[in-house]
Amino acid sequence: MIPYQNIPNDHFEILTRLIHNSLKRANITLEKLRASRTIMYLAGHGPRADFMDYQGFYDKNDAEDVQYSPQIKSLHAASFAQDELANKLWAEYQLDFPPIPIYCASNSALMAVHIGHNEISQDMADIVIVLSWNSLLLQDIAFMDSQGMLVEAHAQPLSKYSDGVTLSDGYAVMILESQQQINSRQYLAPAYIYHSVFMQSNAERTMGGTLFNFYTISKVISQLLDLSHYLPSDIGAIFIHGNGSIISDKAETVAITNIFKQPIPIISYKGQIGYISNCSGIIDLMIIADSLKNNRLIPSTSHYPIDDGMEVNFLTNQEGVNYSAKPILKIGLGMDGSIIAMLLIANGEQG
Repeated sequence: MIPYQNIPNDHFEILTRLIHNSLKRANITLEKLRASRTIMYLAGHGPRADFMDYQGFYDKNDAEDVQYSPQIKSLHAASFAQDELANKLWAEYQLDFPPIPIYCASNSALMAVHIGHNEISQDMADIVIVLSWNSLLLQDIAFMDSQGMLVEAHAQPLSKYSDGVTLSDGYAVMILESQQQINSRQYLAPAYIYHSVFMQSNAERTMGGTLFNFYTISKVISQLLDLSHYLPSDIGAIFIHGNGSIISDKAETVAITNIFKQPIPIISYKGQIGYISNCSGIIDLMIIADSLKNNRLIPSTSHYPIDDGMEVNFLTNQEGVNYSAKPILKIGLGMDGSIIAMLLIANGEQG
């Protein structure tokens, strides 16, 4: 599981490099990968043109404009074709079929993990590789600004002083593997996905996406706990979506306090590392796996006080916390209305 930030826009070269490093960390050889039932997902919106490169041609253009702005020559399908990227990865790793594209806003990569986990659970795959990235472009900034979601100074989840996000870009790769295959090669996985639940919200839609209500989020969490045969008191920490939008942050915290009657550690790093929208969910999964492996929770760094009305134990601005390896809950919210709740457990705790 490898995140990667601030790198050039050559998707195939970057993704193959990250896949190679991820396979090396997981002790999976290319021969093993190619001999296994491997499914690959491309999570996110794929290669895109940056409107900034072509804004000057929006109203008019002529031969001289083309001569002095050569980037216009790359504005065609060959430069931004996700099929071409998928076909290159298909050939490179000798997959049974090309990587599958999937997009559901900020839940894109987490949705791919949810589907991949179910495919492995149903013995449809041995290995699932989730590839995701977010390239921050002019249109992203313009869109978020039109929704009033760009902060002027610091982004801070759960604070009335910051109602917005700090956008960021980067890449992430995650590998899921079946328990049988892990056991056959005697590998010690850092953590396990115990169960995962998805629901599409029917909440109110706006230009910027979905306004989530606490009841729907509560319902997804309750379904996950019932499926996993865990009580709320069995869960040790929660990694919230926490993107800094006060409406969705409030819905999450009300849902949490509705189910978890006792204070439980709440964590979000989006105010610290930025909102890498497509792959923020699996970056949280990486941090959760590290927390379970090393028996610790690492608080985030914040700039503003947490709202008293939130009534949550938000871990921030303090030393690392020793952790007892209880299951950790991850919540993901997508602007398309998707809600995902996922439960991760430490190695040796799986049933």
